[in-house]
Amino acid sequence: RGSVLRHQLHDVTGPAGVSVDVPQDCLSLVAFRMTGEVIDQASAIDLRGRVVAGKLSWDVPPGAWRVIAVWAEQRKLSIDPMHPEVGQRVIEHFFGRFERRFPGQGGKGLNFFFSDELQFNVSGKLWNASFAAEFRRRRGYDLIPELPALFVDAGPRTQKVRLDYNDVVVRLQEEGFFRPIF
Repeated sequence: RGSVLRHQLHDVTGPAGVSVDVPQDCLSLVAFRMTGEVIDQASAIDLRGRVVAGKLSWDVPPGAWRVIAVWAEQRKLSIDPMHPEVGQRVIEHFFGRFERRFPGQGGKGLNFFFSDELQFNVSGKLWNASFAAEFRRRRGYDLIPELPALFVDAGPRTQKVRLDYNDVVVRLQEEGFFRPIF
C-alpha cells in the first residue's frame, strides 16, 4: 500500500505552556519562530520528544511560533509506486499471465508497455517505511527534521529540500516500477 505525508499547523504564542493534540506517529514535529508570516528556519526546535499519548506539551518561549506536525497516512486499496518490488509484482501478476499461457511469446507480440490511465491510487507527497533511509543515502542528509519544508516555506533551504525529495521519489519509482516493466 502507498502512503502520503500529511501535516497540521498550530500557531502558538509564548511565553505560555501549550498542550496540543498531534498524530501519535509523527515523523517530524518542529516549532519555528515567526516574524510576521515568515518562518525563521534557524529557530527550529524538534518537539518529538515532548509528545506523550498523542499530546504535545511544551513551554513556548516568548513570541509567535508555528508548530508543524508531519506524519504518513497509508491509503487503502493503493500500490506503493516506490516499493523496490512493485514492478516485479506487476510483471508477475499481469505480464506473467501472458507468459504462462504463451511461453516465449511475450517479448515478440507484446513488446511494449503503455498505460494512458496509470493509477496507483495514491498521490501527493509519497512516503514509505524505507524512504528516510533511502533519502539519506542518496542525498547525504536527514530529511526528517526538514519535512515541514515540503508544506511551508521554511526558509532558504525550502527549494533544495523539495527538489531533493521529488528527485528521490522519481528515482525510486523509476527503479522499482518503470525499469522492471520496461
